[in-house]
Amino acid sequence: MTGFASAVRSFLKTSAVPLAGILPALLFLSVSASGQAPHPVQSAASAPAPTAPAAPAAAVAPKTPSKFIEPKYLTLGKTVKGRDINATIYGTGAKRVLIFGGIHGDEPHTTVLARALAVNMNRDTLPPDLTVIIVPDVNPDGLMAATRVNANGVDINRNFPSKTWRSDYTEQKRYPGTQPSSEPETRAVLALLERYPPHLVVTLHAALGCMNWDGPGGPFAQVMADINGYPLCGSLGYETPGSLGLLMGIDKQIPTVTIELRAKNPSDLVQENLPALLALLKHFAAK
Repeated sequence: MTGFASAVRSFLKTSAVPLAGILPALLFLSVSASGQAPHPVQSAASAPAPTAPAAPAAAVAPKTPSKFIEPKYLTLGKTVKGRDINATIYGTGAKRVLIFGGIHGDEPHTTVLARALAVNMNRDTLPPDLTVIIVPDVNPDGLMAATRVNANGVDINRNFPSKTWRSDYTEQKRYPGTQPSSEPETRAVLALLERYPPHLVVTLHAALGCMNWDGPGGPFAQVMADINGYPLCGSLGYETPGSLGLLMGIDKQIPTVTIELRAKNPSDLVQENLPALLALLKHFAAK
C-alpha cells in the first residue's frame, strides 16, 4: 500500500470530518503523505550511482491481539405487534449464562443495563469457558408503550409455565393471561432456554433496590451484593406465580438471580451494577 493510500485508510477509520470536508482533507493527505511535490523524472545519465542495499529492518513486534469479541445475533421471535425479540451471544464456552432485561416495559433501566453489559463484553471481561446470552428487551411492545404488560395486557413475568401458575390475579397489571405461555414473548424466551439450556439465569427488574434469587441462586446474589451494595431479599414480600424465576430457579433448580434496581438515573445504575455483573461472570466461571 502506498503512503498516500495508507494515510487515507487511516484517516477514514479515525476522522470525524463531515462528508463535505472529506475532499479537502484527502487533498491535504495526498501532499503530506509524500512530504513534498513529486520529483521531476531523472535521466539515466543524471541518476545517482547505485548504493549498497540497506540492512534488513528489525522484525516488527506482533500486534497486541484485539480484545473485541465478535457476537452472534439471534432473533427469538416476534412480539404481539410484530417487533423482533433479539438476543446477542458472546463466547463459546461450555457454561451458559442467560441474562434478561425489559421483561416489564415500564422498567426501561433494565434494558439500559443489559445493553451496557453487552457493550462491555470483550476478551478481558468474558471468561473463556462461558457463553453469555443477553436479551436486553423481552417486551419491546411494553417498552414502547411504557407499560408493564405486553400489547395483550399480559404480565410476561406471570405467564411462564411454572408449577405455581394460576389464572387469578389481584391487579390488572399482573394479569397472567388465559393460560401459561399464551404470549409470543413468553414463548420466545422458552425457545431460547430450550435451545441454550442455561447453567445460570440473571433477570433484571426494578425498582425495589435489592438482590433477589430463586432456587440455588443465593450465593451468586451475595457475590453481586458485595459489589453493588444492595441488600439481600430472599422474598419480595408478595407472590410471583408464573415468573421466570420460579420456573428456572425452583422448578428446574437452575441458579437464578434477580437484580431489583434502585430508583435512580440510568448512569448511576450502570455504574453500580455493571461491575457486579462482570464480577458474577468471573465468579461463576471459576466454580
